[in-house]
Amino acid sequence: MHRSTIDTDALRASFPVSRLGEVEVPTPPRARNPNAPTPVFVISHNSADRLRRCIAGARTLKRATEIIVHDNGSTEVATVALLAELERSGTQIARNKGVTDPAETIRAYFTSWSEPARYVVSDCDVDVSVGRDDMIDVFDDLLNRHRTIDAVGPVLRAQVAGGPGASRLTRTNAGEVPVFEGSVETGFALHRAGELFRRSKRALRVGEPYHALRLGA
Repeated sequence: MHRSTIDTDALRASFPVSRLGEVEVPTPPRARNPNAPTPVFVISHNSADRLRRCIAGARTLKRATEIIVHDNGSTEVATVALLAELERSGTQIARNKGVTDPAETIRAYFTSWSEPARYVVSDCDVDVSVGRDDMIDVFDDLLNRHRTIDAVGPVLRAQVAGGPGASRLTRTNAGEVPVFEGSVETGFALHRAGELFRRSKRALRVGEPYHALRLGA
């Protein structure tokens, strides 16, 4: 038996320090913060005024939101300019050559997250500023209470009149609200975490004062 001796200089010299730049260090996943803004994916195509109004409405909500624009190949000068303006201000823009499934943008967005989060998908012609500003909190609560429902959004009222027919009252942390059962396409709605967007999800629509305005209708 003898004491082990290590030639530290030789050991240090044998390490390929010059090749450290070749090693790809993976980006750590984005940890989910319960107080993080709710992602809002806005589907856009050649509608600058509506897109601007939709985003402005989402930013008036009590719940902080992060806007991600899924653009379906806009060519209109005003829309292209608005997209560039939004991008310069830090808004993420997913540019596509034509009409594409927003599920791809949603999947790419959450790739770097350590776990999923609930998110909103909306056409750019929906203005939620006409409803109460705590609507996402109410939609969140309804998703917790109704486990068979995939999404919750506001009743989309046309500019000219009306809304859906019969409703029922259901309890929330904000009191009783009128809800309508149906399906959701791309109108403003909160979706469950980990479940990618698809059309015709089973959904609840919440009536006044948690309604929204369908622009141009």
